[in-house]
Amino acid sequence: MGYESQVFLVVDTETTGLFPEKGARLIEIAAIKISDGYICDKDIFHELVNPGVIIPRNVSKIHGIRNDMIFGKPRPGGVLKRFLEVCNNVVLVMQNARFDLKILNHELWLAKLPPLRNPYVDTMDMAEYLFGRKRNGRKYSLDEILDRLHIQIGRRHRALDDAWATAEAFLKMAELIGDINSVARFIKKRKTNKLQTHR
Repeated sequence: MGYESQVFLVVDTETTGLFPEKGARLIEIAAIKISDGYICDKDIFHELVNPGVIIPRNVSKIHGIRNDMIFGKPRPGGVLKRFLEVCNNVVLVMQNARFDLKILNHELWLAKLPPLRNPYVDTMDMAEYLFGRKRNGRKYSLDEILDRLHIQIGRRHRALDDAWATAEAFLKMAELIGDINSVARFIKKRKTNKLQTHR
């Protein structure tokens, strides 16, 4: 299965912190569809959400989302219910999939919605295959991947901007790897919802 014959959904989130088990909540989600090997720029899902908690100042400095920006925005449950409809019959693509899946499945659990069980691709795995493992053992950041691929992206650290950057990187790496299994080899199946957080 080559990437040209598969529908992908590139997903990125912004949150109030790194650890949902310590109270981190979703505040922005974006998803961009890739079909027939092309980014569908008219098929974009993007929402700010209000989880009912305060965004710490140090976190706002990273992504630029302030508390006044989410005031009056919909609650995560309603947004994620619509997001699940977008996820039908797609392979998810994420930069650092473990984090995004963990936060999304935690929010889905809080909203009493079913967890994501889609197969998925992590662009960090593709980068490691293409560029080799880093000497320090750490995974490639999105900035490092974009730099290696010579992809210029203006804005960063908002969900839609990062989803777009990840989509560009995903397609470029698939092209560089080059054979019909260039993406299929990186697709992971989710048999359980182990990343779902329970309190």
